[in-house]
Amino acid sequence: MGTKYFHAVSKGAIGDGAAGDVQKWIEQYVNVLFPENGIEYWSDNQYTETKALKAFSVFPVAGFAPENVHHVACYVRQGNCEGLIIEISLLLKNGSFTNLCWAKTFGGEEESWSITRAVSQALESIIFFQEVPLIVALYDMLPRKQNSDRFTVLTGPVIVGSDEVSLLVKTVGGQVIHRIDHEGGSEGSKEYIDAYRADWLSILSNMKIPLASQENA
Repeated sequence: MGTKYFHAVSKGAIGDGAAGDVQKWIEQYVNVLFPENGIEYWSDNQYTETKALKAFSVFPVAGFAPENVHHVACYVRQGNCEGLIIEISLLLKNGSFTNLCWAKTFGGEEESWSITRAVSQALESIIFFQEVPLIVALYDMLPRKQNSDRFTVLTGPVIVGSDEVSLLVKTVGGQVIHRIDHEGGSEGSKEYIDAYRADWLSILSNMKIPLASQENA
């Protein structure tokens, strides 16, 4: 099935239903998964004259109406000059394409196509299952100088401890970054904890933060 870019999810939507909320989330999501990406800038279609989603546009949803989403269409194309363009678009049930956002990148083709696959997975989860990947929210728990920074100021090492009903992410100095406790446990607790654990290990690896231990908390 290839790479799975996220594991933990929550039911719901991003923001208040505006396309701009999803556009901003996608940029953050890509920076979490590919912090050293070669993207120069993201476009929210503010200056696009053709039919495309603007920040204030209503983000399309799944359903049976003509304006609902049929499938996600993410791809890479050559830019007008140097570099590549990563296109994030949606095909609607009425047969029309609408662009959500696009990025100008000087990253390579392999990285660019990996980004399209990651974004496709996320949008399919958000649109068709109403499940938002939590990997961005987890990343936001790490200290950074500015919210827009791709890398955390935390240098580690970090302990990721878990069992079937709990998860604890903390520094070796004892600073708790994230804690989950399912008292008494429940059906599906292990899968729930494992999903968070997998995302934390991915984030820490991407941020190049060493692990002090992966023993049970």
